[in-house]
Amino acid sequence: MKRIAGLDQLRFILAICVLLPHCNLVPDFSGQPRGSLVQLGLRVFADNLINPVAAVIVFFIISGFCIHLPHRSNAAIPIVPYFTRRFVRILIPMGAAVLLARPLGLKLPVFNDSILWSLVCEEIYYLLYPLLRRISFRYGWIKMLTIAFIVAFGLGLLTIRHNDVTQGIYPAYGPSLTWLLGLPCWLLGCILAEKYDSFETIPTSLNLWSWRFVIWSIAWVCSVLKFHSPLGYPVTLNLFALVAYFWLKREISFYRNRKPVRLFERGGAWSYSIYLTHLHAQELFVLIGIPAVFLPLNWVIHLMLLLSICYLFYRIFEKPSHRLARHLSNVLGRKTTYQNVPAVAVLSDATVGE
Repeated sequence: MKRIAGLDQLRFILAICVLLPHCNLVPDFSGQPRGSLVQLGLRVFADNLINPVAAVIVFFIISGFCIHLPHRSNAAIPIVPYFTRRFVRILIPMGAAVLLARPLGLKLPVFNDSILWSLVCEEIYYLLYPLLRRISFRYGWIKMLTIAFIVAFGLGLLTIRHNDVTQGIYPAYGPSLTWLLGLPCWLLGCILAEKYDSFETIPTSLNLWSWRFVIWSIAWVCSVLKFHSPLGYPVTLNLFALVAYFWLKREISFYRNRKPVRLFERGGAWSYSIYLTHLHAQELFVLIGIPAVFLPLNWVIHLMLLLSICYLFYRIFEKPSHRLARHLSNVLGRKTTYQNVPAVAVLSDATVGE
């Protein structure tokens, strides 16, 4: 299927939004004296300038969109090739990142206190997608989304009650329940894919930049609330996702007849490697120990070195895993035809109601 212009550019920007605060490339005034009211306001503004968890929520929506877009029709999904392609391309780089973390002394557990929590959720969504798709044929995506939002909101409210334990973090319930928190966001992506052909209004540049400012502002507010109120991410970021849905609709529409920034679009192809290995890159940067010369120049050198390491990981691990996933999927697709696949392995409108 033809690539959707602008999505890779967005993936790259979102990955950078995760990298910058994690690698000390944004101002950090935590622990500083309170100072005057003006100083406090500047600190609150700077400390919440970039919200990496909000970026992950947008990744969830984009993921649901990309997974469902090719499968919107009632045609059957060949289950074995589908799962092969999804899991091979994700798990091989993830496994490599976990193994490479050890010699660097970097703790990278599968879930707790780790960037991998979102990938665990993604794998669960990939696993559930054929079933969710089948349910949608009978009940519709909106009903599923409504139920998912109610469940997620209930879980979010529980984090307020137990805020001393969860501290407002999104993966508050570990691998067993956090995927339920993020499920409404992923389903929003599926609904966005359902509506794709009906995107008629193409926004102006001013309109799109206005929406981008609104999204950044809401993400900033969510970050402030997380640190300065009982309302943590499990409550606020799912509401953020609703606004992000309408923003993404405009992003996709805007680039239907415009070209995104080529450098960013190409960078989006290896955004997964940026997400997986930016902490590895930071550890290597510290080990190298580049002397400080001039602050703006050091910032640029720091960022360029991190991205170079992430790109190297992409070339060695992620890109080959994509090729292997495509190859295995194609081979299994040729061997497994719809005629000889068991009924339980192919989910289509024909099986609904049986």
